[in-house]
Amino acid sequence: MLNHKNLSKKLKNIYDGMCSYEKVDGAGDELLNLIHDLQSIPEEIEQHPLLSKAQEIYKERSDQYGNPSEAFDGIARLWGGYLDKQLWSKHVPLMMILLKIERIKSVRDKNIVKDSLIDIIGYVLAYYDAFEEKE
Repeated sequence: MLNHKNLSKKLKNIYDGMCSYEKVDGAGDELLNLIHDLQSIPEEIEQHPLLSKAQEIYKERSDQYGNPSEAFDGIARLWGGYLDKQLWSKHVPLMMILLKIERIKSVRDKNIVKDSLIDIIGYVLAYYDAFEEKE
């Protein structure tokens, strides 16, 4: 059963993995495992306002911008060209999550933290939708 303590540990492992280029694919796999674990959470958590807001925004963005995996493909090509490195589309949402984690670490404004948490949930949803169906 997933609880606060092992959820924190799983998130730390994902964060540590995403901080290492060599481990980023493993972090993505851990993120998918966490998503599967989260499917067993109690109903009251599933209806948490942050999750509801993130799902609402994710749907709006999907309607506005289309399939996330197509956008991730284009962004990976642009970032890879700029960095002169091979990047894959699954790196994009993981790196955006890292950006949001860094923002949370560096600000004290509760509204910015809340917005960043909603964005992280949205990128997790996008990652899941884009890559779970391909695997």
